[in-house]
Amino acid sequence: MVIDPGTGSLALAAGRIDAATSRADLRAMPVAAGARWDDMHTGWVHVELADATGTATFAVRLLFEGERLDGYRMWMLDPRFGTSWDDWSEEKQRAQQDAHDAWLIGLLGPGTRRPTPGGPELAYSLPWGEVWSAYDPRSGSSTIGVRFR
Repeated sequence: MVIDPGTGSLALAAGRIDAATSRADLRAMPVAAGARWDDMHTGWVHVELADATGTATFAVRLLFEGERLDGYRMWMLDPRFGTSWDDWSEEKQRAQQDAHDAWLIGLLGPGTRRPTPGGPELAYSLPWGEVWSAYDPRSGSSTIGVRFR
């Protein structure tokens, strides 16, 4: 799995998801098999993709406003960062953010640091949208975020 720096597209083993991918398009894609669809009852639908192979490095949640893909969130799947709420700690989530930062720096370059309530986040403003890596103290999780313009 990789983010295309030129477009923000998400390249997966089972297909490519980009800003033009609608909810209807996603339903027809093999990558949607086994996905969890959460209707937020606000006009938003979140779709968490399943890992059919059991070998994924990242989990992915797509965020649709109506039919339009607004962006996605992804996070590393690694037991070092916990496997359940029973195994959660802020220290593990901060380590996960550090790993996300390192992965993004390797892909997109140094980026900029901006302050947030959860501490500094790594951010990129690109012609097609934004990418960031942050720890969110409200949800107790670290994620990479991608939002299309």
